[in-house]
Amino acid sequence: MNLIEIFNKTNMNYEIHKKDKTFEYIEFENESIAIVIRNKTNVFKINRKDFFEIDNMLLPYIFILIDEKTKQKYIFKIKEPNNEIRNAFDSTQKEEIYFGKQILQNKITDQEIIEELKKIGS
Repeated sequence: MNLIEIFNKTNMNYEIHKKDKTFEYIEFENESIAIVIRNKTNVFKINRKDFFEIDNMLLPYIFILIDEKTKQKYIFKIKEPNNEIRNAFDSTQKEEIYFGKQILQNKITDQEIIEELKKIGS
C-alpha cells in the first residue's frame, strides 16, 4: 500500500507538505504530524533546518522512514520531553543527524502505521 492509501485509511483529513523528493511532512486534523523520509537504502538522515521547522510547530510527531529499494517501512516515535534528535542537534554543530541502527529494529506494517497515526494526536 502506498502512503496516500495509508493516510486515507486513517479517516482523518490531512495536508501533505513536500520539501523535496526524500522529505515530506503530513499534518493531520488531530493536530499531529508524520515526517516521511525516503532513501534508496536503510540509511536515513534529517537536516537541522527541516527538523527544527517541524519541532517548532509544537505538535506531536512520528517519523516514517521508507527504504525505497526494499519497500520496508520503519517508525521512530519521539518521546517527549527526551527528544533524542533535538538533543543531538543541541549538543553538536552538525547540520545533519543520521538515524542510528536502532531504527532498523523498528520495522512497521501498513496497518501499524495507520494505528500509530490515529494515536499520536489523541
